[in-house]
Amino acid sequence: MELGYAPYDPTLDAPGDRRRFVSWATDRGVDFAVTERPQPGIDVAVVSSVADLVRWRDAPSATRVVYDLTDDYLGLPATGLKNRARGVAKFLSGELSRPTLRYRELMADMCRRADVVVCTSSLQREHVEATGARDVRIILDCYEADTLDLKTTYRLAGAPRLVWEGLPFNVGTLELLREPLRSVPPGSRPWVHVVTPPTFRPYARRFGRRSTIDVAHGALPDEQVVVHPWMRDSYAQAVADCDLAVIPLPLDDRFAFAKSAQKLISLWAIGMPVITSATPAYEEAMRGAGLDLACRTTADWTRALTRLLGDEDERRHAAQAGRAFVEAHASREIMLARWDDVMA
Repeated sequence: MELGYAPYDPTLDAPGDRRRFVSWATDRGVDFAVTERPQPGIDVAVVSSVADLVRWRDAPSATRVVYDLTDDYLGLPATGLKNRARGVAKFLSGELSRPTLRYRELMADMCRRADVVVCTSSLQREHVEATGARDVRIILDCYEADTLDLKTTYRLAGAPRLVWEGLPFNVGTLELLREPLRSVPPGSRPWVHVVTPPTFRPYARRFGRRSTIDVAHGALPDEQVVVHPWMRDSYAQAVADCDLAVIPLPLDDRFAFAKSAQKLISLWAIGMPVITSATPAYEEAMRGAGLDLACRTTADWTRALTRLLGDEDERRHAAQAGRAFVEAHASREIMLARWDDVMA
């Protein structure tokens, strides 16, 4: 069987490559060819979210297609300027071989063409199934093995350290913590550590240039903020060196609301206590772990931050309960086994 893969990045070093299909292929010793488009002789093709869907939508029927769709663009409105501009921007950036004003419809066509669609949350699966997709599976990212249990101590060493890790485009979500942090007792007021690239391109992720520290200071003008450049071999240790992790998301943003729990799973695997916004996926994971750390309101955030920043035992309990949830429901082996089923 000839196996092809249309990746996030030809180097296969992008997180969406390393933590998903490539992680499975590497672990299982499966060879594959990197390909940008359907090719004669490819029996099975795994197609990433940023592949050229214009070409893959029309892949020959003899090719079994697995569409790895990690973001819930299908949950967004079908109309509006952003939906129409997205397909043009992706053409201008080189992602699509032909522009389209109906990018959401292109994704829906791809879901119907695929033999299997892999997604990352229950809400996203509902949106994919609504397109008429035949077979939809949920697989979270495989956290990287060398990040497991990096954090082992929960005693403060000086001023508390709050950490946020992720893509720089999302640093502005820290604004949700502006008022809660102002309300934290002075003795528990943390420094905020941001682990992400120090600069980024804000338009279609390919154009323009912005400073991450400027965005972070704009979101949290009253806080001490430190940016740690995201590096593959050190980001997890930068996170583990902090005392408490946060994942704030705007609950009125449909795209953010449908995000999967995979960032929370990765932080729990490291050994971090984590406070999140109350999206469906985060609430479900928190309930499964027996924790009440998914926040809906400013008051919720204030209570959770005050409690965990001020109590070593609370931090340890939150971290250990999260780690136990990962082991039982979202370990690397569980996710790799789900890829086994998809690729069988």
